[in-house]
Amino acid sequence: MKPKVSIIILNYNGRSRLGALLDECIISALNQTYGNVEVVFADNGSIDDSCEYVRARYGDRVRVVCLGRNYGFALGNNLASKFVSDDSEYLLFRLKSLVQIRILSYILMLIVVALILNFFSSLP
Repeated sequence: MKPKVSIIILNYNGRSRLGALLDECIISALNQTYGNVEVVFADNGSIDDSCEYVRARYGDRVRVVCLGRNYGFALGNNLASKFVSDDSEYLLFRLKSLVQIRILSYILMLIVVALILNFFSSLP
């Protein structure tokens, strides 16, 4: 089985500021071809209905974490990382650009290639 990869999407008022781009980001993360992916949506103290919206729209497909206040980018991601599954081996953070999420499949492919190379290099 492939190692689990957790994708953390840190949000602040994404529902009101991003509109459809918020959904595009989440759907992009959910539709990765890698297969063993967990999506964690961490809300950084939004004053809009981002948490409720994502919870209602995506249900169990996205783990929703409402942090309660805005901790900033670095601390928000660090706090969110505490909510990933115990069996997750890799963390990927959604950076501020949606384009960077779109290249996630390439990053995952590189991870898989690195794991394969590591496996074959350890053979006698």
